[in-house]
Amino acid sequence: MSIITKCQNKIEALQSNGNLRSLKLVNTDGDYAIFKDKRLINLSSNDYLSLGANKTLQKQFIKQYGSLSFTSSSSRLLCGNSYYHELFEDKLKNLYQKEALCFNSGYHMNVGIISAFDNKNTLILADKLIHASLIDGILLSKAKFMRFMHNNLEHLEQLLNKYHTQYEDIIVVVESIYSMDGDICDLKKLANLKEQYPNIILYVDEAHAFGVRGTKGLGLCEELNLIEKIDIIAATCGKALGSTGAFCLCDKAVKDYLINCMRPLIFSTALAPINMAHNCFMLEQIIQMQEQREHLSKLSQQLYKCIYNKFGSCQSSSQIVPLMAYSNDKALNLYNYFIDNGFLAMPIRSPTVAKGTERLRFSLFANLSFEKLHKLEELINAL
Repeated sequence: MSIITKCQNKIEALQSNGNLRSLKLVNTDGDYAIFKDKRLINLSSNDYLSLGANKTLQKQFIKQYGSLSFTSSSSRLLCGNSYYHELFEDKLKNLYQKEALCFNSGYHMNVGIISAFDNKNTLILADKLIHASLIDGILLSKAKFMRFMHNNLEHLEQLLNKYHTQYEDIIVVVESIYSMDGDICDLKKLANLKEQYPNIILYVDEAHAFGVRGTKGLGLCEELNLIEKIDIIAATCGKALGSTGAFCLCDKAVKDYLINCMRPLIFSTALAPINMAHNCFMLEQIIQMQEQREHLSKLSQQLYKCIYNKFGSCQSSSQIVPLMAYSNDKALNLYNYFIDNGFLAMPIRSPTVAKGTERLRFSLFANLSFEKLHKLEELINAL
C-alpha cells in the first residue's frame, strides 16, 4: 500500500469519526475574530492580557523599532545572536534572578531542553496531561520515562520513593496551569518533595501562567514565592506576552549546557531582531498590568461559578475555563451554538483530549467586560 493510499485511508477514518480537522481562516480585529462572515468575541485566543490586540502598542512599537531587521539569517551560534536577544535575556535574568535563554517557540524549547537531557541514568516522571511538546522531548531523550496521574502528587511521591535510589537524577515535569482544564499544579507540595529527594530536578512549564499570575506577571512560581526552588522554569511569549518565541530560566551551568547540546537551538535560524525587540517591549508592559490581572481573575471566577452552578463541576482555577461536551458531535454542536450567538470558542476534540472528555475551551482575556461575560453566562444557562 502506497503512502498516498495510507494517507487517504487515514483521512477517511478521521472523517467518519468526526475527528477530521482543517485549517480555518480567522481574521482578528482587536478582541474580535472575523469568522464565517461574522464578527465574534474571540474566546479561542491565548491573548490573555489583550496585548496582542492592542493597536496603540503596535503603532508605538513600529514607530520605535520598525527599522530593525526582519531576519537573523543565522543560528545564534553563528551570527544570529543580536543585541536584542541578549537584552531580552538580561531583562528576564533581572526579574527572575536566574539565567535566561530564549528560543524560537514553546514547542521548539520543550522538545529541545528535555531531549538534551539524554542520560540513561536519568528518570523522567511527568504528569499525565503535560503538553505534546514535552512528551515529544521525552520520547526523543534516552531517559527512562514514567507518568503519574494528573495532579496526583501522592502518586508521584510513590514513584519517587520507589525509584529515587536507582537513578542519578529524576526530572519531574509539570505545568503550572494546564491548557485544557485550566487547573493548577500544587507547586508548594512539589517543592517540598524536592527537599525530601535531593536528586529531583523540577521542570515547570508556565506557558499559561506567565503574564497572568504573580504581582509582576512572572507566573505561578512568582505568586507562590517559589522561583528559586524550581530548577527549570519554561514559558512562552506567544500567549499573554502577545509576541513570539519562548524562554527558560535555569542555572548558569544548565544554560551553558543547552547552548552546547540542545539541537533545536544549535541548528535553527534565530528569531529576528525585531521579534526580540518586541519581546523586550512587551515584557515592560506586563510588569505593570496588575490591574488587568486582577480583572481577569474576577472574570475567571465568575465564569467558573456559572458553569459549576449549571453542571455541578468545573476543574478550572484560571483564565482557561472548559465547558464539557463529552463527545465530538456535542462539542461541534456547542461550537456552532456559540457562533450563532456571537462567540468563537473552538471545540477541543479527541484525540487532542481523551475520548469522553471533549469540550469547548473558553479562553478569557483582560479586555472582556462583565457585560459581555454576562451574555456568555446567559447562553450557558440556556443549554
